[in-house]
Amino acid sequence: MFFWMDIGIDCNLVIDDLLEGGVAVVPGGSFASMMDDGAGGVAKRPCSCFRASFTLIESAEKAEQAMMRVAAVLSAVALVGGEMKAVGAALAAVPAVADAVAAKEAELAVLRGQTAALEAEIAALKSE
Repeated sequence: MFFWMDIGIDCNLVIDDLLEGGVAVVPGGSFASMMDDGAGGVAKRPCSCFRASFTLIESAEKAEQAMMRVAAVLSAVALVGGEMKAVGAALAAVPAVADAVAAKEAELAVLRGQTAALEAEIAALKSE
């Protein structure tokens, strides 16, 4: 499960801060096409988005902790870099993303329950 976050500034400016803060993300530019850099070479397009993975998070509590780490790093960057408006908008989105992660966790719990029930039915049919 992946979430895209738009922080309003080139995410390459904050990627090191995010990694140092324990947030593993992939810059959105990694998914963009290359462009002519004007000097005969190619360069990635600047991108204000990054992709965060929550595939290994097993609870809503851990998802919230992860989002709080993102918020803490972006808050620190905003205070240092003066990009408060853009990063502030991204921070405002953190609770919504945390809610989305919690909803996906609830869906996953239901699916796990359904899987367990199906496995029990299969085991019962095999033993007949």
